[in-house]
Amino acid sequence: MERPRNTLDSLPEPSADNLPVKPESLSPVASEFWDLVTRTMRERLRPSDGPALEILANTHALWVELDNQWWTAIPIDRLRITSQLSAVASNFIRLAKEFHLTPASRAKMKPLPSEGPPRVRTRPLTKLDLAGPPDAH
Repeated sequence: MERPRNTLDSLPEPSADNLPVKPESLSPVASEFWDLVTRTMRERLRPSDGPALEILANTHALWVELDNQWWTAIPIDRLRITSQLSAVASNFIRLAKEFHLTPASRAKMKPLPSEGPPRVRTRPLTKLDLAGPPDAH
């Protein structure tokens, strides 16, 4: 049986809430992760993010599967699985940064217009600040 080819024609129509449509082909673990990301990043996701989010969710599911295998593997197999886990984790982190799902990438994220300007801790005002600009002569 041949796998269906992914084309733009096969992408689902955007959902009513303007989020990417969750593919039916996701595993239960990937589906749960998809739901978590869409809840967390609801205001930032667009329908066109669907393919990248699908890859991210499937990568997460693969990491969970490999992690479970590691715990039940015999020691000689753990080396191979550890190598695979490392590669999958690197790919996951790279993709997660694209969705602002890491602490460092969230710190660089621009606020949404509805969130207002970023809140930055400033120093207390001094007497000079309160006096205003100097008079021009």
